Amino acid sequence: MIKKKNILFSLMKTMCVALILVFTTAVGVIAFNTPKKESQDEKEILSVEINNDNDEDNIQLAQSLDERKVLTEKIEVVTEEIPYEVISKDGVREDSSDVQVIKKGQNGTKETTYKVAYENDTEVSKEEISSEVTKEAVNKVIAKKSVAVVSRSTDSSRESSTSIASSVSGEPVVKVMNCSAYTAYEGGKAVGSSGFGRTASGAYVQQWYTIAAGKSLPFGTKVYIPYFKDKPNGGWFVVQDRGGAISDNRIDIYMPTKAECTSFGRRNLECYIYYN
Repeated sequence: MIKKKNILFSLMKTMCVALILVFTTAVGVIAFNTPKKESQDEKEILSVEINNDNDEDNIQLAQSLDERKVLTEKIEVVTEEIPYEVISKDGVREDSSDVQVIKKGQNGTKETTYKVAYENDTEVSKEEISSEVTKEAVNKVIAKKSVAVVSRSTDSSRESSTSIASSVSGEPVVKVMNCSAYTAYEGGKAVGSSGFGRTASGAYVQQWYTIAAGKSLPFGTKVYIPYFKDKPNGGWFVVQDRGGAISDNRIDIYMPTKAECTSFGRRNLECYIYYN
């Protein structure tokens, strides 16, 4: 009986050892096949490495895009200034101390259309397509300053050429007029009479000052005639008289003698008319 018990105890012991071995082997197999859980630090390092790789790719892509040449063309309209020219009637320099302005200059304008090519944002070529003047330039006219005339007349209305030039303002009307000469002896008034030499404006004629003109030029209108710039009046006259044969395109210049009138004759002369 005792022998049977020993045999049974030995079998049970063997079975327990076998079960322990089986259990241990199973646990080892499960542990071997289960993936290892990554730590948080390992994940962050992996993420940084991936992101760094993407940044390098992005930088290379941006550089590649920047290196591309994008060509564009545009039509552009530009308003440009047209400088006026300086015209000297007697060769006097504009910076001379004895110069006077006969007519002020004024710049003009023009609109120019261009075809402009750009490479990215940089202009690489510019071609003019058309140009249109929108405002004509007005040339500046200068002349040598007149020398003041000392009047030998008691007529207080007489002005010196310097004062005439300084009294004008604004832009003159420039035109070529047919000029002749007349004398008081042709007026039909007796020499020495109150009417001898009296003009239609009531003032008495003055050499190098008085001119007769049509009604389009009111009394007191100043006229600069460059042809007479070297005369005592410097070329400046004042409209004081009328005449039956004087039309709007004619001027009659007073001269003291018939011989001077005959010598002057009739000439087409450039005139600068100041209506103020």
